[in-house]
Amino acid sequence: MKPMLKLALALVGMAGVALAAETAHAQLVLNGAGSSAGRLFAGTSPASICAASPTPLLFVSSEGTPNKYEWQCTVNGVANSRIRYSASQSEDGYSLQPSGAIGNATYLNVAGAPGCPVGVPVTILGKTVNRSVCPANQATQSLTVHWGGSDVKASSFHQTAFGVTQAVPASAHLTTNPTVIVPFAIVVGGNVRNGSGGTLTSMTENEIRQILAGNVLNWTDLGYQVTAGSAAIVTCQRTVGSGTLAALDETMMRTKFWTGGINGTASATNIANASSSNMVTCINTHQNAIGYIDSDSVNATNFTAGAYQVAIGGQPINSGALGTGVARLTALRCGRYPYWTDWNFITRNGGVEVAPIGAAAGTNAAITALGNAMATNNPLPDFWLSENDTFVFKNDDRGPHNWFSPTGNGTDISTVCN
Repeated sequence: MKPMLKLALALVGMAGVALAAETAHAQLVLNGAGSSAGRLFAGTSPASICAASPTPLLFVSSEGTPNKYEWQCTVNGVANSRIRYSASQSEDGYSLQPSGAIGNATYLNVAGAPGCPVGVPVTILGKTVNRSVCPANQATQSLTVHWGGSDVKASSFHQTAFGVTQAVPASAHLTTNPTVIVPFAIVVGGNVRNGSGGTLTSMTENEIRQILAGNVLNWTDLGYQVTAGSAAIVTCQRTVGSGTLAALDETMMRTKFWTGGINGTASATNIANASSSNMVTCINTHQNAIGYIDSDSVNATNFTAGAYQVAIGGQPINSGALGTGVARLTALRCGRYPYWTDWNFITRNGGVEVAPIGAAAGTNAAITALGNAMATNNPLPDFWLSENDTFVFKNDDRGPHNWFSPTGNGTDISTVCN
């Protein structure tokens, strides 16, 4: 299925959760949860459906890339509405919307102690927003989840990691729609160098597989070096339920390689990480490490100890200056970069205005608007890729890839990918 048709069908699917002729009166509340790789995308996309006036308020948690977001704005004419996102792991995008029951996630409580500072004006998707960074000890609250986000489809969750096997989450009662493409990065610690002592610019897929599977234990075994400390490789790994791990398994690893490493036991050199933020901490702490994370998290704010991303088989996930958009993502657009999936927006088939949630009238329409906005507005154009800006697509996370040439944007595959 071509992405443009795929997108059109996705919008139809998301529209299915909205009931016709709804008139909203009560405050609208849209609480999302799931993917930590998608935290910045999911947390900033609501700018598209918030009215410009009064100026929207955005509260975020204190991490370098925040894990929790709360928008206070007018949505579909309803003043003082709330849109929230809580990042944990992709599997939660499904499991926190259980069939016939509610699921809860942990969100900011911006009215609680100690309180968030006055917002600073920023521009998100062309809209002025007052953004407040809440302190690390800001109060939180447990609230019902209305929509989810996941880096992968439900069927891709089947990994065994650190002695735990992930069961495929129930999804027959849910609608899963792709929005944009999320690319992931392989990151090495600040001490890791190539065989000549310079920056390690690229690793082969086989090298990455062998390291993460626990078959290669020292950088020197591959002809690489470290500038300090032991040459033993510290593998910073994700735990089951992680879409980043599931995407790695589907696109990079092969079943026969899962003989050790992540499928072994936790140790000083094989470290389990429950979220993307934990992965950042692991790689910063262990400067002879290797790990994997969403590409937009690889920045100087998060990685303060010199960690950097490496190309896979000579293909970089992004190259060139910020602000150049798809020009930074040529290898991804052209199907040469392997470690990517579609980021999915997940909703209940019957909407949330009926049992077990019984949300206020107008909530279904607002969720539909948010899903549509995510599919058509990309707040991370230097890091993520809109479905219709790529020349490849895949219906399953593992593939195979299919090719097409986008129409209507004046771009031809032969001029970009050759």
